[in-house]
Amino acid sequence: MSISSLTLLAGALLAAGCSSTAASLPDAATSSCQPRVPAALSADVCPAVPAEPLDPQTRGSRLDRGIDGLAALREDLREHYQTWLAISASQACSYDYVLRTNSVFGPWCQTQLQVRSDRVVSRRQWEGTREDPVGKLVLEEVGAAVGSKPGCHEPLTLERQYARCWDEVLCQSPADNDLYLQFGNDGLLQLCTYQPRNCFDNCATGVVITGIVFVDADGRPTGR
Repeated sequence: MSISSLTLLAGALLAAGCSSTAASLPDAATSSCQPRVPAALSADVCPAVPAEPLDPQTRGSRLDRGIDGLAALREDLREHYQTWLAISASQACSYDYVLRTNSVFGPWCQTQLQVRSDRVVSRRQWEGTREDPVGKLVLEEVGAAVGSKPGCHEPLTLERQYARCWDEVLCQSPADNDLYLQFGNDGLLQLCTYQPRNCFDNCATGVVITGIVFVDADGRPTGR
């Protein structure tokens, strides 16, 4: 499925969700909802993993950022995390976002999470294949039932996704893995994954975010 198709599908899911019911880094100074800042973003380096840049000749793929070194990648994430804290606090920590898992040769899974006041209140999951780009709804949880069933993606807030990026992805050896870290024009996290060298399908581990929409108390987009 093309990137444009993924974007359109994520947008449709977010639009549908908005019409339904609904480190230790410092918090942003103007925080109105006090997001739970993960302690995972406290350490500066990963034990036994080199932090310095690598020889550019060792780059695994065109988009591999591992050669920049873990120290540079972690500082990049730390700076963008502050952007997330400020934006999230200004929007009462309420948003919908979509996670995506793809297989090069087979199925895909997409999950929409609704977060209100920094708590996940809804999880919906769609599954499909390359031949079925629309897919079908296979899981829907609301309120206390969120997380009661296994799914493609855990019901985590975006704060926890930043923590996963820091703790799980950006502690992998860049000599053995391709590392991908990408932010949108708004400065928010889009991609944080690692993939062992010479592995081509179902090898990536981490966070792939295809859409974020901030909403008000009634679940309507704020336009942020």
